[in-house]
Order: sequence, then structure tokens, then C-alpha cells
Amino acid sequence: MKNHHLVIILLVITQACKSSHSEIEANTFNSSSDTLVINTKKFKGNSLFPDRAGYMSFRDFSEWEEELDWFDFELTYPENMQNAEIGLSGIMLKPIRFYDKQGSDTIQLNTSRSENIRCIAKGKIDNKEIFIIDDNNNKDFRDDSIRTFQKWNWRSDDSLITYRFTLDLENSSHQDSGWIKIGQSEGSYLFSTCEHHEGEFSIDGIQYTIGIVDENSSSFCYFKPAFALIEENGLQRDTLYKNDILAKNEYIKLGNSYYKINDFYPGSGTIRLTKEKNFESLTGTQLGAQAPHFTAQTLSGDTIQSTKLNTEYLLIANMSGCTPRSYDEYGKMIQKLNGKMTIIGMEYKVPENLGGLLVEIEKDVNQDFYQKYRNAYSSYDCYLIDKDYRIADKFSLFDWETHLTQYIEH
Repeated sequence: MKNHHLVIILLVITQACKSSHSEIEANTFNSSSDTLVINTKKFKGNSLFPDRAGYMSFRDFSEWEEELDWFDFELTYPENMQNAEIGLSGIMLKPIRFYDKQGSDTIQLNTSRSENIRCIAKGKIDNKEIFIIDDNNNKDFRDDSIRTFQKWNWRSDDSLITYRFTLDLENSSHQDSGWIKIGQSEGSYLFSTCEHHEGEFSIDGIQYTIGIVDENSSSFCYFKPAFALIEENGLQRDTLYKNDILAKNEYIKLGNSYYKINDFYPGSGTIRLTKEKNFESLTGTQLGAQAPHFTAQTLSGDTIQSTKLNTEYLLIANMSGCTPRSYDEYGKMIQKLNGKMTIIGMEYKVPENLGGLLVEIEKDVNQDFYQKYRNAYSSYDCYLIDKDYRIADKFSLFDWETHLTQYIEH
């Protein structure tokens, strides 16, 4: 019997070693590899990526029922719960995809709103404000944990809540989970998913770690993934700046080569990169790329053509009424940089007295400019373009002084 036990133990150890060896081999490449398929792991929190959150609205059940045609079920609350209101949290807004080596996606099937929206009840128990997440999605809050609202802390992961869900695939069900954060800030309720993926891999023996987060704060489907290199050859980043963070279809520099970020499959945690041999000739808004040329019309009716702008530096600055302070920051920037560079400010219904060349992006004539340098309802991204018409820097409007000091002094 002892010999049999020994055989079993050896088999288990051998299988574990094979599994570990296979995992390492899967993320090991050389510089001749044109395609990198990188396996990642999921972690709690947002790592070095900027935190993000959305406001959570709590309403009476009847209000949701009137507004949403799929909100047609009954909810059961604890008997001692008073003043119940309902908030909604999305598991995903699009299907979660899995990598398929044959080149086609495997996706979840249960994509209806009613299956992918989890109810959160807010109310009072013993005169204390509480909330309950319908953890098992059975529309009954009596079998779920009762929690109290904590003050929202942007940089803390101490109060994250595990969020479990089931993905129905074509031939099987897949159990998954992530983390969310719920809290109070200045009388409002904030909600955010709070997780990231990391993929460790090597090229010619040089070790790298790439991180991925979903810039959307209300889903786990990563339909707007953000990528960044957080470790290279033993050197780990302690801060990520705007120009370090890349989007899908942009290019990440690994050693002396650039690789296009083709896709990220959150279901299997798979990143697919392909080598790009002509990065210097490509057009885009990431650091180092050739800036896209444009034609735009200002509020005063003048036409701006980038090919006719004769300036050492061109600054394109986004602002948004979602944060009125961005208008103040833009105004300070105009005063400080007056005469030192050409500045174009863009916004919906942009105030006329801010200065610079102001572009109203709702106009049809400005849609091409909008697609190239904003493509979002709310944005604070700024792009500094040098005399060679390359992206020299990319940063948030609120950080303009830190990034532009070196250019102001010249």
C-alpha cells in the first residue's frame, strides 16, 4: 500500500510540474515571434491604473418598473428593513469573450439585461443606513449579507466586495467572480468594478509584466481595456502616467520592437499582440506616433488646417462640463502659455470666452477632428504635438503645468 501511495504522490507532483512548466512555456517567446499570445491572471484592485467610479442612483422599485421594460420581477426584503430603494449594478454591458486558438471567439450566451444586472437594496435597519447586494441573483435579499456604507477612498482596496456570476457558454457554464467597490462621497453613492489582470512573459530571456484594466467602471467585460507595461527586466513601475497607458489597437514597445495590442479576452485572460515593423510611419495619438492631420472649424467660423499651422508646438486640449473645474484649468493654461504655442480647446457647447482656438465638437464639420482627438462624451486628454508633427506628450488637463513646464521655459 505504501508503494501505491508513493506512486500517486509522484504522479500528482509530476502533473503539477508539467502544469507549471506548460504555463511558463506558454508565456515564453523570442524576438522572431510575430504573434504573442499571453496568458494573464486576475487580481484584486486597479494596481497602478487610475481609479474610476460612477454614481449609483437608488430609486423606488416602481420608478425602475416604469422606466425599464425588463424590470418586471418581484423583490423580497428582510422584514425589519425600512425605506427600501433599489440601485442597479451591471455585471457586463457586452458578452465576456474567451480566446479561441482557431481564431473565432467563444462568448457567453446569457446577454439579456435581466440576467446581467444585479439589484442592490438600500434602506434602514435599526435606524442605520445599510445596503444589500443580491449576491445569488435570486431577487431575495433575506439570504444576503447586510453591509453599511463606508466613506469612498480612491486608493484603498480594503472594503472591496467579491462579486460572483455565472457565464453560460455554448456547451458549459463557467463560474467567475470579480471585485466591486461601493461607498459614499459628499452625499452621493459611488460604484466601481475594481480588478485588473497581469501577464508575466519573456522575450529572449527579458522578463516583462503587462497590466490590463477596464476603463469602464460598471462592467467586467473589458469592452474598453487599458494596457500598460508595469515591469521590464526587473524594473517595476511605481506610477503610471497618461502617456504610459495604451488602448486596444495601439502599440506597446518591448525591447527594441513595437507590438500592436490586437485584443484582450477577459474570459480566458488572454492578450494577443502582433509585431509591427513600421511604427515610425504609423498615425495615432499615442506617445511617439505621427499625429493625425485634421481640418476643424472654430466658434468664430474660421477654418483650421493642421497642415498649414506653422508652430513649434501645437496643443489640443479636451475639457468637459462634467467637471466644471476643467474650464478653470483650461483658462489658467491659456494665460500661462499665451504666445508660447498654438492651443486648440474642444468641448460640447464650449464657453466662448475661454481663449485659444475653440472648437465646438457637436458640429458636423468637426466630426473628423472629434473622432481623432476625443471620441468620448467627456474627456480631459491633452495632446502636445511637436514641429515634426509627432505626439510629444499626452496628459490630463488637470496635470498641464507639470507636463508643460519644460516647454514653457524654452
